Amino acid sequence: MKLFLLVVLLTGLVFAVPSSSLAAVTSAATAPDFTMSAHPNTLTIPQGSAGKSIILLTSVNGFQGNVTLSPPVSCLAIGCPQYTISPTVVQLAANQNATAGFTIYTSPQTPLATYNVAVTGTSGSLSHSVIVSFKITPSPDFTIALSPSSQTVRKGSTTTFTIQVTGTNGFNNTVYLTATIAPITRHGPAISLPSSVGPYSTSTLTVSTTRSTQTGTYTITVTATSGSLTHTSTVTVTATS
Repeated sequence: MKLFLLVVLLTGLVFAVPSSSLAAVTSAATAPDFTMSAHPNTLTIPQGSAGKSIILLTSVNGFQGNVTLSPPVSCLAIGCPQYTISPTVVQLAANQNATAGFTIYTSPQTPLATYNVAVTGTSGSLSHSVIVSFKITPSPDFTIALSPSSQTVRKGSTTTFTIQVTGTNGFNNTVYLTATIAPITRHGPAISLPSSVGPYSTSTLTVSTTRSTQTGTYTITVTATSGSLTHTSTVTVTATS
């Protein structure tokens, strides 16, 4: 014999609903399951750097068991982001939380864009995904400029150039300076400059000559280095009688 329950709506209408249907809805609502979330779920990653999000799994209605986590599929083109998850299998206790680390790796060739990728968790017939969004921005860098581009100096005198170092894209490291001069002669001009400067700085390159300095044009190259970043700037100085 099929049992019916009477459902009274606010309008006053009465409907007969099979009790088995209500039981099915109630059973689905209380079935063991799990949820997934990402913290943070949005990241900004400079080219050539890595970003990390924590994947949080939460047991619902007493779910317990192993959840297998799958990272997004990486494309094969040069510069495509790469993804790892650790651990790839998470043991989730009933009504508890568990976490895994989701890491995004980029290269200097990774295209500047916003990416939306899915991390999927599977346990038996249960499967859920969480979306992580990340934006690739230009990597921190700096520029170096010398001014003016050339100077003329009488033998026995001194002249100077301005060194301008400017950080870009959030660069905030020390920049180390060295200089070379060509051609190298017995009494060639002497050059001096700071060994290091800040990421947003103005300093001075000094070129000194003596009465014995050979007349002619000399090329000075200043090399600026910070970590793996290297830039150069070149000026000329002409010594006259």
